Amino acid sequence: MSTNEFDENTISFYINEPPINQDIEIFFANYASISPSALRDHLVSVREAAWQRHNYSHLGRWRFLDFSIKQNPIYEEILKQCKSKGATVIDFGCCLGQDIRQLIYDGVPLDRIRGYELDPFFIEQGYELFRDGELMKANKIFTMGDIFDDQFLKTIEAADYLYAGSFLHLFDAETQKDVCRRLSRLAKRAIAGRQLNSIREQSVSEFQCIVISLKEQFYSHADALVGIYPEPGDCITSHCLTLDLNQLDERENIANTRS
Repeated sequence: MSTNEFDENTISFYINEPPINQDIEIFFANYASISPSALRDHLVSVREAAWQRHNYSHLGRWRFLDFSIKQNPIYEEILKQCKSKGATVIDFGCCLGQDIRQLIYDGVPLDRIRGYELDPFFIEQGYELFRDGELMKANKIFTMGDIFDDQFLKTIEAADYLYAGSFLHLFDAETQKDVCRRLSRLAKRAIAGRQLNSIREQSVSEFQCIVISLKEQFYSHADALVGIYPEPGDCITSHCLTLDLNQLDERENIANTRS
């Protein structure tokens, strides 16, 4: 079977050819000055180096070319607040840093963006992918760090928004709770992300949900909660579900629904 094929029982975590479309060509031409004719070989070279480092499915399946932050329902708010209101954003577990480049491409000032990644190799590969190493280093956009390092977390100034794409699903269900608690300390206004759960049998008991409106507290003062819910199939994928809390008369009732 080709690595570009899959049947009803098999999903390939490695796809040979990059899913290049016009939007991707325009982005790399404008941001990285890479011509469409040279783009395919450039992407393959960087992806192969990253894949050899770690077989993450989002590398094997080219998901880093989705620029997932742009697809998030809170993205337009992040852009508006960062560009005109001085808000800041953190991308935690940023890997190649594609979502940070999307923010920059869409006009967010460099001094309002920070990225944190456990493995400095991926930060360097991001410089290679987007050909912006000098600019990123000069502005200290990226920092190596471990979400489980308490001393490191104390050095991070909380941002208005925190994005964690393809990050939570790297941990088991119990560890995810600890990760979420740690991430919550780094966001003043909202947390957003895109995650992938595991096979259906595990997902039933390990349902993932992301709160993306925090405000003063997780539940009692939020305007809305947005989570992910499973799509039928062997592999659970993320979809957005919004609960408007403004429709409730008493915010205290929210906490009771969790018990």
